[in-house]
Amino acid sequence: MSKKPSPDLPHDTPVDTPRVDVAIAVPSEPGKVQLTALKQSETLESAYAVWDELRATHRSVAQRFASERKRLKDEGDFVVGTVEAAKRAGAPLLPGQEGLVKASDADAFLAQAKAKLAASVEQLEQLSQQTEGAYQQALATVRHEVRSRIERYLQRVRPHVRLMLRVMPRDQRVLHVARVGPDEAVLLCFLLNGRVPSRYGYLFDDSTNDAQGEPPHLYADETVAIDIEAASPGPPRLKDMLNSSPEVVPVKACIPLWVPVDGAPKLAWLKQRGPVMEAEVEDGPSFRHLLRAGEAEAIAAVFLKLKLEGKLELDWVRE
Repeated sequence: MSKKPSPDLPHDTPVDTPRVDVAIAVPSEPGKVQLTALKQSETLESAYAVWDELRATHRSVAQRFASERKRLKDEGDFVVGTVEAAKRAGAPLLPGQEGLVKASDADAFLAQAKAKLAASVEQLEQLSQQTEGAYQQALATVRHEVRSRIERYLQRVRPHVRLMLRVMPRDQRVLHVARVGPDEAVLLCFLLNGRVPSRYGYLFDDSTNDAQGEPPHLYADETVAIDIEAASPGPPRLKDMLNSSPEVVPVKACIPLWVPVDGAPKLAWLKQRGPVMEAEVEDGPSFRHLLRAGEAEAIAAVFLKLKLEGKLELDWVRE
């Protein structure tokens, strides 16, 4: 006779699958609530809010599976250790008593316990794979909708970019871009990279876990695994990340862009600094804000190209 599905199992779990002997609960239809909310939303901000919620739920469920794997491993280690201890204690504890356990009985018990634990681990992994697959599909759907929504916005909205040039001693330049709004920040990132930022308010987020250091430049989002050391990368690692993330750029408080300098592409970024963004170019292991005349002109040329293509409004002034 088939068993009724557990309320803790995904809706597509076969009804004859026995309940896993685990202490874990996951949504019956991962991502359904968020995808329903996405269909009912219209703005960029609301789409990103759905994306944030889905990521948070996904992380929470992944942590539950990790905790349950550890619990099963600890249980298995404890059982094995207990049986080995029982086998070693072959001598009677008190006069007239037999030893704790016969070796053959201990081995039979251990085999049964291992079989039960193996079945639990297998069922847990099946549940994990089904749940993870559902979340990845939901995340892909949200990413696709965010990108589509950005493209629709750009059909009727042209971001306004105001460049401000300051000439410094020794023929150096400082190039600022006037602060933009959250929607324009998302649109600019897409125009300059062909990919969507992973957070709506990414450009204005100066939060940090290290009050003594510079705020990180990347988020640890679902498309790119970011460790603590890589959260504030120099140009080489940032270029690797950009090349490995074809759909999403998890940047924070900056907008990366490629500029043609001396006939070759060079990485630059617009770093949010209060009321303005400041253009910086790669210079070995770091970025440099004092630009050569050709570098400033190359950055401005990227925006001029977008203006001539009718994708943004552009003006510039000398500070």
